Amino acid sequence: MYFIEFHDEVIRMTTLRLAAKNLFSFCRNKTLVFILFILCQLISVLAVMMTYGTMKNYIYEKRNDQLFSKDVNIMFTGATYGELKDRYIEALQYLGSNVEFGFLCLAEHPVDTFAESASGGREKGERFIQLNTTLKDGKLVDYESTLKMIQDPKYRPPNEIPSDQPLMIVCRGDFPNGDKLKVGDMVEFAGISFQAVGFHNAVNSTVLIDTVPAELPVRGVYFGTKKMITYKKLSHLVEIFTKDSPAYDTKADIGEIPTAQTEKFYNLNIYVSALIIVLAAINFSILFSYILETRRRSYAIMRMSGCTAAQGMRIYLTEILFSAVPVFLIAAGLYHLAVKLFLSKLFLYFDEIYTPMSYLMMFLIYLAGILLVFGTAIRRFTHVPPVEMKRKG
Repeated sequence: MYFIEFHDEVIRMTTLRLAAKNLFSFCRNKTLVFILFILCQLISVLAVMMTYGTMKNYIYEKRNDQLFSKDVNIMFTGATYGELKDRYIEALQYLGSNVEFGFLCLAEHPVDTFAESASGGREKGERFIQLNTTLKDGKLVDYESTLKMIQDPKYRPPNEIPSDQPLMIVCRGDFPNGDKLKVGDMVEFAGISFQAVGFHNAVNSTVLIDTVPAELPVRGVYFGTKKMITYKKLSHLVEIFTKDSPAYDTKADIGEIPTAQTEKFYNLNIYVSALIIVLAAINFSILFSYILETRRRSYAIMRMSGCTAAQGMRIYLTEILFSAVPVFLIAAGLYHLAVKLFLSKLFLYFDEIYTPMSYLMMFLIYLAGILLVFGTAIRRFTHVPPVEMKRKG
C-alpha cells in the first residue's frame, strides 16, 4: 500500500513541488545540518565576490593604462591666470566630453613652495576665489549655474560684460561686513577692485571669465570627470601645464601608486579568500554527501515506485537550485549594501568594479559551478540500482 500511495504522489506532483517538499522536510527534520548547508553556500558566495573584486582592483592598478580617479588636482607655485589660461583651455579640450566641471583656484597672495600652498589658505585667514568654467564651441565660458547667480540683469549674456571692470559673485563670509554688501558695491581682493554682481553662500567667491585680471595668482586647477581617467591621461594633463619650461612650478596630486608592498597585500587577500572558498566547498560537499546518504531508503522507494534515474536527478538538482539561488541573491545584497561599502575604503576601484553585469556574471559562474559539482554527485547517486541502494540504506 505504501508503494502505491508513494507512486501516486510522484505521478501527481511536479518536479518543482517534490523538490520544494524535500527542501522543507530537510529544513524541518535536519535543522542544524540545513543551517550549516546554507551557511556554507553563503560564505562561498561572499568569498567569491570578495576575490573577484580584489583581483579586478589589482588588475586595474597594475595595468599600463591603470585608472586614477574622477577628480584631478594640479597645484602651482608662482603661476598667474594670464600664464595658465591657454593651457587650461587646452586641458579642457583634451578631456573633451568626459569633463564634468573645471575650475581654477585664484589666491590672494602668491606662494613660493607647495608646502606653503597646502598649509596656507583659510588656516591663516587667506581668501580664495574660484573661476568656474566650461567649454562651448571651443571657447572658455562661465558655468550656466554661475551666470544664474548674477543679480544685475545688465551683466547677463547675451549682453557684453565690460572687460575693464573685474566682476565677482560674492561669498558674503569672505569680506568684512559682507552681510551689508549689495549689488554694485566694490570689494577688494589681491589689491584689485571687483564689482559685486551677485551673492551666494558657497565656499569661495566666484569671478566671471571675461573679467579676470591676468596677474591674479593661481594656486591650482581642478577637473571633475564623468568617468575615471587613467594615469596616462593624468600624465598628459600635467604635461600640458609643464611643457615649454614655464616660469612656475607644477605638482599633481596623484595619490599612491601601487608598489611591491601593495602587491603583497593583494596577494594575501586573494590567498585568504581562496582558502575560505576551498574550506567552504569541502564542508559543502561533506554536508551534501551526508544529505544524500540519509535519503538512500526514500530514494530507493521512489525508484521502485516508478521514478526514473533522470527524474530523480532533476528533483535533486532543482532542490539544490531552490537553495542556491535565494542564497546568492541574499549574499549579493548583503555584500553590496554592507561589505562593499567597507571594502571600498580600502580598495580604490570597488565602486567601479561591481556593476549589475558583474553580479550577473558571478551568478552564472556560481550557478555553473553548483550544477557541475553537485550534478556529478547527484548523477552518481541517482544511477545506483534501487535494490542495492535500499540494501545499503
